[in-house]
Amino acid sequence: MAAPVKTVSVRCACGHAIAVTEDRIGTKIACPKCGTLIPVRADAPRDEVPSIAPRVVAPTEVGKLCAICQGPFVPGIQVVPCDACALPFHPECWQENGGCGTYGCTRMPKTVKAPGAGTAASAGWGDVKTCPQCRREIKSMALKCRWCGASFESADPLTGDDFRAVQASRRDMSSARSKALLLFFLSLVGCIAPVMVFVDWYWVLSNRKTLRRIPGPHLALGWAACAISTFYCLLMALLIVVDSGA
Repeated sequence: MAAPVKTVSVRCACGHAIAVTEDRIGTKIACPKCGTLIPVRADAPRDEVPSIAPRVVAPTEVGKLCAICQGPFVPGIQVVPCDACALPFHPECWQENGGCGTYGCTRMPKTVKAPGAGTAASAGWGDVKTCPQCRREIKSMALKCRWCGASFESADPLTGDDFRAVQASRRDMSSARSKALLLFFLSLVGCIAPVMVFVDWYWVLSNRKTLRRIPGPHLALGWAACAISTFYCLLMALLIVVDSGA
């Protein structure tokens, strides 16, 4: 194992402790928890981050998530294996975190609350949150659960009811995308226009709010289906009038 890297420890008013290398003294860093800019002072407490030689990610590790940033490991990248628990991490995550990111590992850095920050820290969400699907702890900034794979649109914690509502909304939008495409192609079949004109208008008017939330031209496809089926019906009506007149 290589020699430990010299670091200084800075603490944000939110209670989060961050280890940075000594060359950052005199600059400002953003707190990864709340985003506040924190000055790195020369009198900050010194510490050491265990420096471990990186290696190429193993095939069995590809697709797994870094426990610090929750990002996946892709083939060919460098990872730092913790010498205590053996879990791999991105080198930059290991360095920024000041060691391992696995709860309970001896290489995990200690988080010390700043004096007088008790109220602010207790009012916040802390370093971890509970996954609303599997109820296991994950990083507070994670957008995907490392345990069950559930994904979230933001890092804000969700209750079980909120998560189920979001999942239901996603299913509704996925279903609306498929139905909009299906109705558009069916409306191109002129012989079923008398039926499709009612189906198209009823479905589009009933689901236009959902279609507006979907990225892409799906609402336009729905209105196009209505226009096409209506055009075919008018054309059929015109042909019937012409034939009856003849």
